[in-house]
Amino acid sequence: MTYSDDVKRAIQVFRKDASKTWVLLGYIGDSSQLEVIASGTEDVSELQDYLRPELVAYGLIRKIETIDNTEAVKFCYLRWIGPDVPRMMKAKIGTHAGDIYTNLFAPVHTSLDSPDLGEVTDDNIMRLIRNASGTAVHILDNPTSHQSAHTSQPSIKQPSSSGRPTNTWARTAEKKPQQQQAKPQESSINFEDEDGIRAAIKTVRTDSNDTNWVLVTYHAPQSKTLKLASTGTGGFDEMKSHLEDDKVMYGLYRSTEQIDNSTTVKFVFIDWRGPNIHRMQRAVLGTHSGAVQTLFTPYHVDIMATNHDEATEEIIEKKIKNASGTAHHVLN
Repeated sequence: MTYSDDVKRAIQVFRKDASKTWVLLGYIGDSSQLEVIASGTEDVSELQDYLRPELVAYGLIRKIETIDNTEAVKFCYLRWIGPDVPRMMKAKIGTHAGDIYTNLFAPVHTSLDSPDLGEVTDDNIMRLIRNASGTAVHILDNPTSHQSAHTSQPSIKQPSSSGRPTNTWARTAEKKPQQQQAKPQESSINFEDEDGIRAAIKTVRTDSNDTNWVLVTYHAPQSKTLKLASTGTGGFDEMKSHLEDDKVMYGLYRSTEQIDNSTTVKFVFIDWRGPNIHRMQRAVLGTHSGAVQTLFTPYHVDIMATNHDEATEEIIEKKIKNASGTAHHVLN
């Protein structure tokens, strides 16, 4: 993968030009050279026009989040791998993902990795931004159950109301009001043994239980019925070994973050879309996403992955630190 200095400068200029709302990079033909495809001043629907099914592209989207009458600039990193991209090309670009993000786009507030235009919307991007900043409502059935064994600190943080658009990384911890967790929309997904799935998710949330991950998957390709796939106590590497290339799988992983002398529990939602899943199944995933996310809510960060290089402990740790405000972000 190569790119010119002009590409890096284009990203830097974009960050400083408040009139621009998005910028998109892509490969030239079958080469590994990145170039600027386009940029725009309208909403995300303008960007959608450039996300073709055969294209691999990377973008940066600027949004404004209003918090207590204060406007904060937020950036969302987009990775688009169209549904018609050949399998060999997907494998090839998978090795580029980390370098592209680190060298061109970081830091950002959140990210979206999707082959579905239905997910590349203003509403969905703002949802991701609110999830990352802590202004979205992620409520536990029992808010103290995942903290008492570790620390009395609230584990979800939100931006300070005194933050300015030029410095949007500061966060201050505040507890969220208690609220009953909603059930997924029955019209979107069905369950094979719903009680068993919910019990397995609840077990992951229980500190006194060694089970620290759970995965669910569809009963069959193109199905809308979810079933329990597996659970385990061996951490993320064990969970990752159960992610199958020809399946869509959703999971919850219990991790921890060390802050000073305190250990806080963090929950990670995993959205796995294997590289060999049926094309028709990809088409319906967007209609299921809201119900599936509700099933696994609350969580602190989410990971969407289409190959194993995109789901690592390092990526999870970085996302957790970004969301909690413990990461060090320095803009050029």
